[in-house]
Amino acid sequence: MRILNSRILIVLTLTTLAILLVVSTWLNETVVIQYSEKECDCGNKNGPSATHGVPVLRNPNQTMLTEQTLQSSNLSTKKTWSEIAEEYHTYVNTVQVKCNNIVRMGKADDGGWDICDDEQYRPKQPCLIYSFGINNDWSFDDAVSKKYGCHVHAFDPSMKQDDHNRSDLIHFHKLGLAEREYTNPQGWRLNTLAGIRKQLGHSQTEIQIIKMDTDKAELTSLPEMVTSGALKDVSQFVFEIHIRVSQSFETEADLAKYEMGLRLLKQVYDEGFRIFKSHQNPWSKYPSRFGPVRYGCHELHMVRVK
Repeated sequence: MRILNSRILIVLTLTTLAILLVVSTWLNETVVIQYSEKECDCGNKNGPSATHGVPVLRNPNQTMLTEQTLQSSNLSTKKTWSEIAEEYHTYVNTVQVKCNNIVRMGKADDGGWDICDDEQYRPKQPCLIYSFGINNDWSFDDAVSKKYGCHVHAFDPSMKQDDHNRSDLIHFHKLGLAEREYTNPQGWRLNTLAGIRKQLGHSQTEIQIIKMDTDKAELTSLPEMVTSGALKDVSQFVFEIHIRVSQSFETEADLAKYEMGLRLLKQVYDEGFRIFKSHQNPWSKYPSRFGPVRYGCHELHMVRVK
């Protein structure tokens, strides 16, 4: 009887282990995702045509240490959710090029932005800067116009102000950035970067800096900015990418969002921009379901290197 009971116990144990193994494998597998424009919501159904390795400098004092490959240009993937999340968070927290002189323009906390003041990237008069997303905080615009003497065109359709000149150098437009020209249900006028540049007579004028803090609008407007060629003559590009913004019910960005974020970042990389500083927005900190504490929003500061 004891032998029979022991055998039954062994069989039950092995059966339980087998079931746990099957469940674990099922949870960690990633179903092939086929993206449609609605699912991706990125304004570019096709994405990049091929996968290219993206070099990443983990130590900006050295020329090249390692290479990270973004494979999100494919419209399907068999990587797991956790692997894609790790690839995304590794990328946005990596410096790709060294800037010796980083200067803070505006507030020390939210509202201010870092600019590379190295000779080859420093704005020189006559110069033009676009600033998207003001939210009644003019600290960046005031500081950058004062330091470099550039004309700053500031855009925010949500502010209760009409078009006006804040100063001789700062010009406000009640206008927002989007992947197409339209007026949304809130009555906000929106346009593409190329459309805005044409409207203001800047299609052939170099832009030294574009700052973009538009609360997720970058996910739809940025692909169009690249494919239209509107970023071709921009020297510095600083923006916040929002992969996870909800504090109440979204515990982790889903796989589709991570794929979309990597695709977007790859488009910006292929356009010639490299990260010289990354800042984690402290308000977006959350406990990841994959273990480490992570941040849902990153301010990426980039310069054009090609």
